Amino acid sequence: MPVFFLIIACVTPGASMQAFVLIGSLTLFCSVGAYMLMNYWQPMVSATEAGLIYTTEPAFTAIYVLFLPAMLGSFTGSSYPNESLSTQMVVGGGLILAANVLMQWKRPPHLPPAGPVS
Repeated sequence: MPVFFLIIACVTPGASMQAFVLIGSLTLFCSVGAYMLMNYWQPMVSATEAGLIYTTEPAFTAIYVLFLPAMLGSFTGSSYPNESLSTQMVVGGGLILAANVLMQWKRPPHLPPAGPVS
């Protein structure tokens, strides 16, 4: 009988159409879509550039929380407020983007280090 309760506990939260749509969109767009984009574009950039691109995720998340919570709340029939734009959010996002710009700045190649003298 405990297995039956476990199955019910897992199925019940997803029983509404809103939950199904939200989970489906998260799966398709956020997981499958991002994975497909990564697999296509990542071989065309260096490892450093790919890592820097991935570090912009918090900046994009900070933008999304300014408008998505209220939209999703109205879809699900609940009241969920948006985040408000703050100085910390702007400074943090600016630092992330500035770091990406600085790392992309093309500099002359470094001379190789001198080896030990025998």
